[in-house]
Amino acid sequence: MTNVTQGEALTSLQMYNNTEIDLIQISRGYTPLLSTLIDLGRGLNGGQYSKIGLNEKVSTNFPKYVWKEKDEFNKTYVLGADAAAADTTLTLVSTKGLYEGLIFRIPSTGEQIRVDSITSDTVVAVTRWVGSTAADATSGDKVIMTSSASSKGQASLNSFYTEANEKFNYFQKFLTTVNADDFDNLAYYGNNLEGLMSEKKNQHVQEIENGILFNKKAVGTDANGKTFYTLDWVITHCENGYTADISGSLSKKVFEETIAEPFRYVKNGNTKKLGLGSSKAISAIKELYTDMIRVGSIKEVNMEFEKIKVNRGELVFVEHPELTSDSGYENQIFILDTSFLKVVYPSGKNMVSNAGVNGKTKFVINQAKTNFANIEGSYVTYLTLELGNANAFGAIKVVA
Repeated sequence: MTNVTQGEALTSLQMYNNTEIDLIQISRGYTPLLSTLIDLGRGLNGGQYSKIGLNEKVSTNFPKYVWKEKDEFNKTYVLGADAAAADTTLTLVSTKGLYEGLIFRIPSTGEQIRVDSITSDTVVAVTRWVGSTAADATSGDKVIMTSSASSKGQASLNSFYTEANEKFNYFQKFLTTVNADDFDNLAYYGNNLEGLMSEKKNQHVQEIENGILFNKKAVGTDANGKTFYTLDWVITHCENGYTADISGSLSKKVFEETIAEPFRYVKNGNTKKLGLGSSKAISAIKELYTDMIRVGSIKEVNMEFEKIKVNRGELVFVEHPELTSDSGYENQIFILDTSFLKVVYPSGKNMVSNAGVNGKTKFVINQAKTNFANIEGSYVTYLTLELGNANAFGAIKVVA
């Protein structure tokens, strides 16, 4: 083996210094979720790779990333109090998004009701018995908006809109350090610096991948009083959506009835969702659909995936090796909607050149710790997720 000098080793590292690295293409095999979210997510939205379903976004909000989320128009309202057959006002949990002239239907009785005016945040004045079904007492029922019926000569209504809610997440700093001293360079790493760099790249992306799965947003301080941030990621968001335990009654009928709830919520017409789970959980579901599993692909990103047709769309399976008994998630499948997700990187100014920079993965040499006897550098990534409409996601236990 031919040894190299410290100077040659440093020169080898310089080729990486401050170079932006494609996080997904670093090592796709180590990031089954993140690479699927970005690569496959683009292709799933409308089936067109060019029509980005989940994209990478740059934000000037740092370290707290804030965005506005406007969910779909609400069609289902819940009665907040019992109503007698003769009542001409109804108390709802919320009247947000309602306006004069809407027609409600009470599924349990079949009665149609017209909204005459909005009295408060929870009360509406109504006309009962609109149609052939007589008014009846209601208790804890849902009411479903069907249409609107404006009156003769009515030219306009009070304006209304679906209010956008403020959401936030934190950017998390991921750092993986490469260090080689003069003995390393004169022995093992002298001719294998690329192998060391590759090893550390894989370590870096695996750390990010685990953060994607398991982290919850928080702010803290280290032993030196310096602030750090962690972010909310996928499992937390799924658990904030629709949850169910069907492990004791798993069948095709029960499964499809269960996932119908998150499938109600779509964006831009995207009716495809990811089914993220362990091999155990996914196998249990695929066993129900032995003759209905299809293999799809997106040639632009050289990916293949298994999918099944369900009642409202398609479910694309993504098996993840970290969802095991060790992590406590071997029995669940998580329903993800790629069109409600964005990977977000912060942007700022370079302290030396004042040029624009972003938080995508870079390798940076630590000059303060680099000398004739030691070289050091770090892979660094700053990122977060924009997580939209938790109703479109779900966490379902399918195996006992």
